[in-house]
Amino acid sequence: AIRVGGTGFLQLRRADSTITLNSINIKDSVWNPYTLIDTINLIDSDSIIVKLTGGFSQLIPGKTYYDLCRLEKY
Repeated sequence: AIRVGGTGFLQLRRADSTITLNSINIKDSVWNPYTLIDTINLIDSDSIIVKLTGGFSQLIPGKTYYDLCRLEKY
C-alpha cells in the first residue's frame, strides 16, 4: 500500500458530547513534524482526545504512520 495523508484532531469530551476543537491535515508522504496547539478551559469531568486517522477512503487505500506523539501541558 502507498503512504497517504491523514488527519490529527484535538477533541473535548463532555458528559453528553464530543467537540472537535482543532484539526490538522497530514499531507506528506515523508516524515515531517506537525504541531497542533490550543488553549482549553476544562472542568473536572472533561476529557481530551487526540485522534489520529490515516488513509482517505476505500477508494484510495493506503497507510499512514505516526511516531513520537506527545501531549504536553503548558
